Amino acid sequence: MIKLNCDLGEQPGQQARDLQLLQRVDAVSIACGGHAGNESSARYWAQQAVFHGKAYHLHLSYPDVENFGRRSLAMSWPQLAISLSSQRAWLPECKTLKLHGALYNDAAGDNDLSAKLVAWCLENNVDTVLAPPGSALERQSSGKLTVIREGFADRAYFLDKGVLALKPRTLSGAVHNDAAKVTHQIQSVLCGRGMPVESGYHPFSCETWCIHSDSEAVLTLIEAILDYWPKGVAEKTDA
Repeated sequence: MIKLNCDLGEQPGQQARDLQLLQRVDAVSIACGGHAGNESSARYWAQQAVFHGKAYHLHLSYPDVENFGRRSLAMSWPQLAISLSSQRAWLPECKTLKLHGALYNDAAGDNDLSAKLVAWCLENNVDTVLAPPGSALERQSSGKLTVIREGFADRAYFLDKGVLALKPRTLSGAVHNDAAKVTHQIQSVLCGRGMPVESGYHPFSCETWCIHSDSEAVLTLIEAILDYWPKGVAEKTDA
């Protein structure tokens, strides 16, 4: 079965649309003030997730609302840990973490940062993390945290010195707003070809797929995925 997740609580004024998203995905990552959201919105979306029977995750980031958490910050680890703990306090019952934006990408490639994040998780009652397959965060979490490997259905991938990575948003074609590209990307992975890159395909597997909620086409993309795989993927692997 396709497992979908999306981010919620990031855009004031989009509550009605976000409720539609919540009902179509399996899990949501809730902004906790680092890049967006506030304590009231975080609690609201956690309550809505429980009401609709959906899993929810802490969505923590560098403290950078101005840049939506998509810029790496030169912070000392103690400063970052204090910020993460402050964000985490809004949803104390939640034990699953998904990092956001630049922090997600930085942790994916930095063993030292990932080791510190894993230690922080263990100290703050977090037992599960979403992480890119083969990332530093996955490696550092091994044997310590449960890892849910994540792919992005609406983002292009490329090989950065031979390592699979998300194509930077500053480059053309980094974001998929076309439903055909999104379903092709998921299908390519599920049938064993791998993740599409400019040179062909690269080995890839994951347990969940993210669709970004700040995409203008997010509802269209999710509907396309659900229409393509209404009951799972077994009958679609020859497409």
